[in-house]
Amino acid sequence: MAVPPRRSSKCAWGNKIGVVLNDVLSVDELFKLAYGSFFIELADGVEIPATDGVLIEHVGETSEAYVFGTLDETLDMAELQEAWEHGIEGVFRIAAPPTTLPRMPRLKK
Repeated sequence: MAVPPRRSSKCAWGNKIGVVLNDVLSVDELFKLAYGSFFIELADGVEIPATDGVLIEHVGETSEAYVFGTLDETLDMAELQEAWEHGIEGVFRIAAPPTTLPRMPRLKK
């Protein structure tokens, strides 16, 4: 796997949360379109509820380490995020240039 699938990587980048997937989904399934699907993070010990007509699968665990992992491979999410942001920098400014802001006067009590 060269890069993590968009549906899981973009949600992790904003919060700097890593993920390690189990073998429930194949690489092909990770990259195919899945409209209406989403990932949910549950607290430890919470059971996945039984539902009718809705497929719910445990596909992995979140990780404090900022990585995208599978059973076979681990990718550094910081490197992947930088590559992705570099690709859109010409359209969306990712980082504002450094500026010096004027100091606000101290208020007297």
